[in-house]
Amino acid sequence: MQIERKDVRLITTMRSKIKASRRLLVSVMLVLLYGCMTDPRYLSFIPIEKDGWDHTDTLTYSIPPLAGIGNNGIHLLFHTEGYEYRNIAIDVAVMQDSSQCYNRQISYLLDEMPSIRGIGRRCDYKLPVDDIVLCDTLSTMITLVHGMKDTKLLGVRKVGILVEESADASITESWNVDWND
Repeated sequence: MQIERKDVRLITTMRSKIKASRRLLVSVMLVLLYGCMTDPRYLSFIPIEKDGWDHTDTLTYSIPPLAGIGNNGIHLLFHTEGYEYRNIAIDVAVMQDSSQCYNRQISYLLDEMPSIRGIGRRCDYKLPVDDIVLCDTLSTMITLVHGMKDTKLLGVRKVGILVEESADASITESWNVDWND
């Protein structure tokens, strides 16, 4: 009789472990599926030479026409290793069909920006530029030049551009005007 009780406990324990494993598997699958759903519209990196990012170096990203008209959140992605400053200033220009849509110098205090720290002095930053409405039938060109006092920035390894659907209000909401005033 005691052997049967042990068998029953063993079977019950195995069933609860199987249920827990299934729950874990379903949770992992949902997280992976959600990660795939946040597909960026455009993502590209340009490596920086070991001798640094020179003030005369212009990083150029040629973006093909993006499907769907709407607000596009543009972010700069910095992969650094041993970058010695707490800030960075970048001249950002966005052009479509030889028309300049955006031209501005943006300064970031890196201590205040979310980052992913790596081993040693490695750090990755996702820096917001702005929400810009891009025409979906035209290609886009984004150029970046650093605006720091030093002519060469050491420690920047790659600079990327991420264009994704903006989480802010849609373009139709931004044109919501009361014409009766």
